[in-house]
Amino acid sequence: MSNDVYGRTTMRAPAPARTPSACPACGELQCLCRPRFFPGQLLTDEDLNRLDRYILEKNKLHNRYLHGWGVVCGLEVLCHPCPGEVTVKAGYALGPCGEDIVVCKDDRVDVCALIKKCREKERRPYECEPFGSSASGDACKEATEDWFLAICYDEKPSRGITALRGSTEAPCCSRCSCGGSSACGCTCHEETYGGKRNGDRSPVKRTRPECEPTILCEGYRFAVFKVPPKDPRKKDRQDRGALVGRFMECWTALLQCAGNRPGTGAGLSAAHDWCCSVRDCLLDLMATYPVHNCQLSQKVAALCPDPQTLAGTVAPPSGDDYLKVVNDRLTPILEEVARACVCASLLPPCPDPAENPCVVLASLTVRKKDCAILRVCNWEGRKFVITPPNLAYWLSWLPFGRQLREAITAFCCASTDKSG
Repeated sequence: MSNDVYGRTTMRAPAPARTPSACPACGELQCLCRPRFFPGQLLTDEDLNRLDRYILEKNKLHNRYLHGWGVVCGLEVLCHPCPGEVTVKAGYALGPCGEDIVVCKDDRVDVCALIKKCREKERRPYECEPFGSSASGDACKEATEDWFLAICYDEKPSRGITALRGSTEAPCCSRCSCGGSSACGCTCHEETYGGKRNGDRSPVKRTRPECEPTILCEGYRFAVFKVPPKDPRKKDRQDRGALVGRFMECWTALLQCAGNRPGTGAGLSAAHDWCCSVRDCLLDLMATYPVHNCQLSQKVAALCPDPQTLAGTVAPPSGDDYLKVVNDRLTPILEEVARACVCASLLPPCPDPAENPCVVLASLTVRKKDCAILRVCNWEGRKFVITPPNLAYWLSWLPFGRQLREAITAFCCASTDKSG
């Protein structure tokens, strides 16, 4: 509620609880254009790269909006005999940006090295270390802390060659390997030369500008970040579900608009002020939440009659008479808006842009003193992609499928020869 320029108490519809990220990592919808080829066309690298980009973006759009993102299969995190390390099993995941993240074979992850790198970051160090905890004599070093281990899509250039630009330089080698998180690229033939004009011959490495990678190896990298504190509001939204939560946002705003109705015996001025506040609140709500009746705004704008006009039909008009006229107009409007809240919540919205391009695999409980990994939980923070193979695996303990198959087998494959 607030007071307008006339001193009246007005109500405003609350904004939706979910606010988009200011700097999303990816996930916003974009319109794509594909190249068209014709006989006699001079093809350039830009044309072919545009086709490559179109295919990649189309596949990522398909993955993100049709299948979602998360772990598809595998990628189980296990304890490793070496201190501070874990084993990530082979598996497949879809990143929040739609990329395919494939771990071809089991991989060892040095969690302590990742945590140390996170603590040494110059930007936003509070994500890795609580404020002021680096002071000497910290008695909480014996305590434990929880970290999320995540996997992120990454790609590396490889198989560099010399571009055909009339250069007489030696070609770049192409023996670099790729796959997984290995570092490969067009850095095989590098020259050293003086970096200054004053005769300083200190070795400086520089890749030949003519060396161009011919392939991009799809891989991955691991990252860690602190487990955020529990947010009861977020947990409440998760418990209710996205559909119910979306409806409750609209329904709560509608109830706030229709609240604080004056009681019996209220004055005409108070009844008119309340009607004006309800009208303004409903107009704000219709601008924020979806409305499917395009003529409803005209009904809302004409909700509050002029008290002078009412005086010509009821003499003398009172606040109760005014509220009765308003209620006759307001009831069908509220019913229409409530129906719009229900119908809109049944339509699945597009997912919000992703704030983090990585997929959480597990939570790790680490002792701060020696970075010893005490516990691995593969369920906390992990998001799954619901696929038919996953559903078949989770429901494999139910006997209905086996019984149905056995019944069909007995019916279709039973012998019809009764002579024997």
